[in-house]
Amino acid sequence: MAQLDVKNLSISFEGLTAVNNLTFSVEPESIIGLIGPNGAGKTTVLNCITRFYEPDQGEIEFANVNVLALRTNQIIGLGIARTFQNMELFSGLNAIDNILVGKHMFLKAGFFGSALKFSGASKAEEESKKEAYEMMAFLGIAQWAHHNVGDLPFGIRKMIEIARALISKPKLLLLDEPTAGMMPHEKAVLHEQIKRLRGEMGFSILLIEHDISFVTKMCQQVLVMNFGEEIALGPPHEIVNHPEVISAYIGEE
Repeated sequence: MAQLDVKNLSISFEGLTAVNNLTFSVEPESIIGLIGPNGAGKTTVLNCITRFYEPDQGEIEFANVNVLALRTNQIIGLGIARTFQNMELFSGLNAIDNILVGKHMFLKAGFFGSALKFSGASKAEEESKKEAYEMMAFLGIAQWAHHNVGDLPFGIRKMIEIARALISKPKLLLLDEPTAGMMPHEKAVLHEQIKRLRGEMGFSILLIEHDISFVTKMCQQVLVMNFGEEIALGPPHEIVNHPEVISAYIGEE
């Protein structure tokens, strides 16, 4: 049974259709790639799943729960975490505190309660800091834990954002262009780390990515969009040879 079901999803902005009647599913512990030219509607799909946008029509279910009945701040509690195309980090905080933001909904006193040392918060705060540090160590970025994120290299900041999503122990991880701006060796490291983490934690991944090589290595299935619609869905080796995909996307590169 599918973990995430998206059915007949459509949304328009000022008369312009961004997503048109899109249907797909994500199976437990699978990795699905979502690719297409700029403006194809990929990030809009993620924004509907995480309730930043209200679709015009369609259904979204996660673990048999109606996602469209929830608010944005309830999505992480459902087991869905995400990264963003343009990193949403707090430049005034250090790396480990940025990661802890992803944990705050699961702290008894909340993130700000912990910061202010409300009753019972200190122990939870220390346990969460230890967990955040262990996550950074696993990703190979522990040495940056107490550095201000605004001073860190782009690739390290990307890893911090992924760590922040993973610390909530999601069942589904939504990655929006995780390798954008990364050097080839950083992409190779990220691929291995995500593969290891998924093996240990058992989460599914819905991945938006422009690097076709990264997608073919990571994903079991690839959904290709153009002008808000599906033009192809299948395993990577079929997708890269699909005529419409070559015309709309790969040929463009």
